[in-house]
Amino acid sequence: MRAFLRRLRYRFRQRRIDRDLREEIDAHRSMLQERFERTGLSPGDALTESRRALGNVTLAREDAREPSRWTTIESLGKDIRFGARALRRSPALAAIAVLTLALGIGANTAIFTVVRTVVLRPLPYREPDRPWSCLRDPG
Repeated sequence: MRAFLRRLRYRFRQRRIDRDLREEIDAHRSMLQERFERTGLSPGDALTESRRALGNVTLAREDAREPSRWTTIESLGKDIRFGARALRRSPALAAIAVLTLALGIGANTAIFTVVRTVVLRPLPYREPDRPWSCLRDPG
């Protein structure tokens, strides 16, 4: 429950958290730049070296943000939107996909109905839990 509340709180404070994260990464970069300038590099070279030392800042921001995001829900939404756009571009593919799904669901229903009737339902005789009860003489 705490994880859910933490994620919900992040959802409403996302802009502020992203701004704080951006400021923190920028502070680290500026500290590195100052350190490089103290070693004798020019400000331009120090900026280049500090960026090189930190690596891909955008990737670092995404990695830092990743654990607190609703990645599953967001990726599901992106996948649905991508699928809808792809199906809208080619209506023939959309018709084939819908037909394939309909045939698969229909076949699954038919097979399950047969299995349920033949295998899962008890046989229609008296006392089915007693062995050989159907072969005994009633008298």
